[in-house]
Amino acid sequence: MKELLYLKDDQLKDLIEKLFVGYRETFLDAKKILDAYSIGIAHHKVIHLLSMYQGISISDLLKRLKVDRFVICHNSSSSFLLLYFFS
Repeated sequence: MKELLYLKDDQLKDLIEKLFVGYRETFLDAKKILDAYSIGIAHHKVIHLLSMYQGISISDLLKRLKVDRFVICHNSSSSFLLLYFFS
């Protein structure tokens, strides 16, 4: 474990590259699914919180998302768009 305290430049660069590749590969499938449904990361966060906390109120949802205020807009495809203003 002590050898991890003092990484050389090439070891550090190798570690950063492995972390980047691992992150990319972990979230690549999720990104494809989100793209297939034309939803973004913000929508995914809301869906995740709604599934974790069934019956959560809008105010509690906004607190968990750390959102100051929001606007609901109606677009041409008869769906609603929720715009968030983060603190």
